[in-house]
Amino acid sequence: MTTIENFQNSIDHLMASSTDIKAVAVISSDGLMLHSNIHDINPDKVAALSAAVLGLAKKSASEMNFGALNEVQIKGEDATYIILAAGAKKVLTLIVDTRCNIGMINLLAREAAKQLSEQSELV
Repeated sequence: MTTIENFQNSIDHLMASSTDIKAVAVISSDGLMLHSNIHDINPDKVAALSAAVLGLAKKSASEMNFGALNEVQIKGEDATYIILAAGAKKVLTLIVDTRCNIGMINLLAREAAKQLSEQSELV
């Protein structure tokens, strides 16, 4: 199975796991879109912002001695934006309904990020 097929399988699995998940993206840690099903928002903008937000949050956590930071959640009026580290070189981003069961979404997202991190770090 190719890397792109692995990314697509991860996205498909997440989307099938909850109707509250509206979009999923796998992004490089430097902000390049690797694979996504994002259509309503510019995917390249989502990629760049996801990497930047996660990078800044990691730096903030480090400066304040909070320990390693692995995820960020931003809750807006219409959606929640979840950004997770998926290994050293990948970022997993989800856009979910604000009324979702966030505990279940977090569980699904963390498992997907773990699986992505175990895939080849070449990408």
